[in-house]
Amino acid sequence: MCTDWTPRAPVRLYAGTADRDVAFANTESCRRSLAANGVDAPVEQIAGADHVGSALASYPRIVRWFRELAARP
Repeated sequence: MCTDWTPRAPVRLYAGTADRDVAFANTESCRRSLAANGVDAPVEQIAGADHVGSALASYPRIVRWFRELAARP
């Protein structure tokens, strides 16, 4: 998903450190691939969260980030 692709919008990656469904290493691999294409995609680690827990914990962070982006001139 992250290889040979350069998004036209800002990207952030969210991942739970205790996720057994998607390995945290996948997030790091995606970040590195995006960086190789010149994209800064910071990783937000959700400490101790599994797959569902990381999603639930990420939603408020994502909304906050979208609001920050929308407030930019």
